[in-house]
Amino acid sequence: MKLALCSNDINILHRWEGQLSSYYDLEFINDIQSLENVKESIIVISSCTNIGNKSLFLAKLVENKNKILICERTPNLNSAKNYFALGVYGYGNSVMSSSYIISAIESIKNGFVWLLPQITTELLKDVSNVKENDDISTFENLTPTEKRVATLLKDGFRNQEICDMLEISINTVKKHVKNVYDKLNVKDRIEFSNLFS
Repeated sequence: MKLALCSNDINILHRWEGQLSSYYDLEFINDIQSLENVKESIIVISSCTNIGNKSLFLAKLVENKNKILICERTPNLNSAKNYFALGVYGYGNSVMSSSYIISAIESIKNGFVWLLPQITTELLKDVSNVKENDDISTFENLTPTEKRVATLLKDGFRNQEICDMLEISINTVKKHVKNVYDKLNVKDRIEFSNLFS
């Protein structure tokens, strides 16, 4: 698949070129009419690109068998949900690191969807609508500190955020997280969050 890049911001295009030119054959699209004619490609579009009616425009790109990665300067969960509903394959930050944009492109190339990790965390918080009573029974075998850590994990907080909130070291947080996972018989955050879905 070809990789087409489209943005009204020349700085973003230069950034993407620097990150991607060693790995991919890049095609730069300067106008919307040309973009509408792209077929069977991965298209990375900056949200600052003036595309008019987004839903109609993205539908046309999807109809042309393209896989789309939308990048925004300030990504947020609601935009991610809206874009995925319109058929995009990926959603990230316009200035994300090389490892993230390459990961996104490779995931999309292999038929998977890709979402910026920070937005994934927000999404887990959003879908985790568990009642407090359910927490009590699920967390009954945990120590008081493990219960606090588990509750924060359930609410989508990252280890560093838990460290800051509970005023304990990152290694202590990691130890509590490991204990929580062991006691609840889960391997990672995805399995942990599935306990509450």
